[in-house]
Amino acid sequence: MPTNSARRCSLFVEITLDHKSGNMFEQSRREVQKIPEVLKCHLVSGDFDYLIDQDAHRRDGRLSQAARDILLQLPGAAQLKSYVVMGEIKETLFIPVEQ
Repeated sequence: MPTNSARRCSLFVEITLDHKSGNMFEQSRREVQKIPEVLKCHLVSGDFDYLIDQDAHRRDGRLSQAARDILLQLPGAAQLKSYVVMGEIKETLFIPVEQ
């Protein structure tokens, strides 16, 4: 839990598994569900396997080791790239319905 001097921020993390199998995806899915800081996790196509939206915090101008902690918890995770959200441009839950 962050201290009063810590600031909240969002962190997006790309996770690449070292090998792909149904069992590995299932194990990873179970482990991600146990991490309270993970707000969203998407299985994606492309150059990596998962895109994680994670709540993180900064202390003394440094980002916590949140992304690295995810890598250590996920079975088969071989590589990660993390992106700190510097500002939110748009977020909405409204979906327009065509009539």
